[in-house]
Amino acid sequence: MTFVKLYATILRSSIWLESQPTRLVWIAMLAMADEAGVVEASVGGLAHTANVPLDDCREALRVLLSPDPDSRDGTTGERIEKVDGGWLVLNHAVYRDKRTRRQIQTAERTRRWRERTRVTGDDVTLGDVTSHPVRTDAEAYTDTEKKKTPPNPPAKRRGKRVEDLPIPDPLDTEGFRTMWAEWIEHRRLIKSPMTALAGKRVLAKCESIGEAEARRWMDNAIEKGWRGLYPPGDDEQGSGTTADADEAIKAMLED
Repeated sequence: MTFVKLYATILRSSIWLESQPTRLVWIAMLAMADEAGVVEASVGGLAHTANVPLDDCREALRVLLSPDPDSRDGTTGERIEKVDGGWLVLNHAVYRDKRTRRQIQTAERTRRWRERTRVTGDDVTLGDVTSHPVRTDAEAYTDTEKKKTPPNPPAKRRGKRVEDLPIPDPLDTEGFRTMWAEWIEHRRLIKSPMTALAGKRVLAKCESIGEAEARRWMDNAIEKGWRGLYPPGDDEQGSGTTADADEAIKAMLED
């Protein structure tokens, strides 16, 4: 299964000045392209997928195969080229892999953390039960007495940790709990661990914007390496410090 990154800059590109069928065919080709950018289809099949008349699809292909005088990348501007069995979307890999260095580093740290915390099942090797010695009655009595001896009391913790905060009922889903754990770990990895107080504020904000929206905000912030929690697209605020982020959350809660 493949997917396409559709950047907002498409709305300000020359393709958006073309006819509606041409835009539909272009977006359909982006969605159909495999990991190498190849769209395997006939003209009729492409027209059916894009839901445009066959003649409009042929005209759209003519436009996409032709040079673009308004090209912004310094090339002649052709968007596709004909290959065996279909078409190749030019510059497909450029836009597919378009990320900042910080996004790449943060994504790699998150990937390693997920690998470490993924549950892979019990790793237990069962030995030969006949190889274990049979205990005497005295040994069994001694083991029983040891179990009755109370263990050393656990050391008192110095306050609640952010991991121990209760999840509000509207947010108590498996998806949110997973994203919440990733957010806590992300803050730790970027050397900005959250306090319990900051965690309460973040949970309160997440509850106010809803579970699905909160997961989207956190996923976007993790990908971009942000310390603060802001709406996707708010890059100016996302680059602030931890103190700025906590103050921003506090201000939103007071509004």
